Amino acid sequence: MLRGTEAGVRNVAPPLYVAVKDSAALQLGLYYFRCMQEFWVSFIQRHS
Repeated sequence: MLRGTEAGVRNVAPPLYVAVKDSAALQLGLYYFRCMQEFWVSFIQRHS
């Protein structure tokens, strides 16, 4: 019973890990993009 569950976890874990890692990278990218966007908007408003 336990051994089967371990095998199941081992099969599910890598894709899950990749999905979590990718979504974290995506979140970070979106956050960075948003920060850059706000920076440029404020920069342009300040200098116009």
